[in-house]
Amino acid sequence: LEEAIRSVLEGDYFSIARGMNGHVGSGRKGVERVHGGKGIGLINPEGERILDLVTAHGLAVCSTFFAKKESQKVTYASGGRRTEVDHILVQRPALGTVRKLKRLAKTAVAKAEDTEMDALYEKLDGAKGETFTIRLPSGQGAS
Repeated sequence: LEEAIRSVLEGDYFSIARGMNGHVGSGRKGVERVHGGKGIGLINPEGERILDLVTAHGLAVCSTFFAKKESQKVTYASGGRRTEVDHILVQRPALGTVRKLKRLAKTAVAKAEDTEMDALYEKLDGAKGETFTIRLPSGQGAS
């Protein structure tokens, strides 16, 4: 992995997304530049190696910079233990771009939802609004 990281030309953008079997945890003392403090659980030795790797190569553990529900971050659960072992590593300077893209995606989804709701309200306000029915497809196993 280190060889692949070193082979990236300066100025090129890259990211690494994979299951790394390392828990980077939620603590960020000493690794503030590469860990946003919004991970889950405790760090383990493999997680320490991940943080050593990202520190050495100017990367960042992307998911730790974004607040999400724990259920959205958990990538492995077994025996009552829940953790995040799949990580996306990006170049540290690219975090700003990731934040902008995340904001743009949220805006696009919100606009699409607004458009759908406006169309629904138009139907309800129309002449047939009193009798307008929404039919939802039944899911597998629905009764």
